[in-house]
Amino acid sequence: MSFAVVYKTHDPIAAEMIGDVLSQNGVAARVFGPRHAALMGVAQSIMELRIEVPFEQTKTACELIDAFFAAAPVAAHGTGA
Repeated sequence: MSFAVVYKTHDPIAAEMIGDVLSQNGVAARVFGPRHAALMGVAQSIMELRIEVPFEQTKTACELIDAFFAAAPVAAHGTGA
């Protein structure tokens, strides 16, 4: 099975969130890269993470990632928004 990289980031939280969104929607996503660069004595901004999906699921994954970033932010609890 061949895989395609659908997203790259230096933010481990964003990588995990996007990986979870893809997985929850039936996409076999896998996150590669060091999530705890500080434990290696390296600044997180230096280490890149990538999300790969099976080639056949690339279009669905890209649509889900686009929707994730296009979604309106949720108002914080108690702000009255």
